[in-house]
Amino acid sequence: MGMEYDPIVPSRQPDVRASDAERAQTIELLRRHHEAGRLTAEELAERTERVNAATTFGDLDATMANLPRLLPPLPPPTAPAQERTPRAARQTFYRVLFAYVVINLFLIGIWAFSGRGAFWPIWVILGWGLGMAFYAFWVFGPQAGRSR
Repeated sequence: MGMEYDPIVPSRQPDVRASDAERAQTIELLRRHHEAGRLTAEELAERTERVNAATTFGDLDATMANLPRLLPPLPPPTAPAQERTPRAARQTFYRVLFAYVVINLFLIGIWAFSGRGAFWPIWVILGWGLGMAFYAFWVFGPQAGRSR
């Protein structure tokens, strides 16, 4: 949402006319700077008036002078794993189980076509299988239906 002049973006050149939406974005940036304590209420009001009177990107950029670029707002947090529904946890488990079976069958196929020496896929099967056992206990175990 950074509104500062960027010479790489041709539509953001200082002499190009600004739209109402771009003025609104600049006012929102000024409000966020005010909330962060970078602008006083008087400075916010004065710069907001200048933004409303601005006609070009150069005018908008002048109102943002001496203010740092703001990072875009963070996306809303997703539900943590323990807050997901048991049904969603089971569906995820079955997808992982499917991947476990397919990949291990593929590794067994490689072993079979490569001369059938020592059965090396067992290490992947056992290692990943141990992880799958813990995951299955977490999904289907005694506390699976209750919130943690």
